[in-house]
Amino acid sequence: MATISASAPIAGEPGTARRPYILEQVVDFAVIAAAVTIGTTDTVQVLKLPAGTHVSGAGWEVLTAETTNTSAQVELGDGVDPNRFVASAVVSSTGVSASVATTSALGHTYAAADTIDLLISVDDPTDAKLRVWAIVSDIKPVANASDRLTWTSA
Repeated sequence: MATISASAPIAGEPGTARRPYILEQVVDFAVIAAAVTIGTTDTVQVLKLPAGTHVSGAGWEVLTAETTNTSAQVELGDGVDPNRFVASAVVSSTGVSASVATTSALGHTYAAADTIDLLISVDDPTDAKLRVWAIVSDIKPVANASDRLTWTSA
């Protein structure tokens, strides 16, 4: 069995290294409710993702608990899967959102631009305030996609 290796294996961190980062946005349903009528199945587009982005995880923190419609529930997902990151959960108590949905435990890669959205699934929140977050990485090719190494068989 042959061992195949690059002529110059990369050791350490290359100069073009990119690190994961956090996107976050505060969603204040009191401000939204003052501007438009919120209804069940409405979608709030929260975070914009460019093509070539990998989301390792996403969720929310309830900063201000819902006091009017205490049974109000929201989901966290995207344009394809409305609960990709968090299944329907109430926002009537402060704290961090429920665990990431099992289907997205390894995150999700976006080949095309999309948004991370809150979907109002039960009742409609009127005074909750959430901090929505996502851990993202830019995975687009650096410079060009050509292979700059020479491969050999030992």
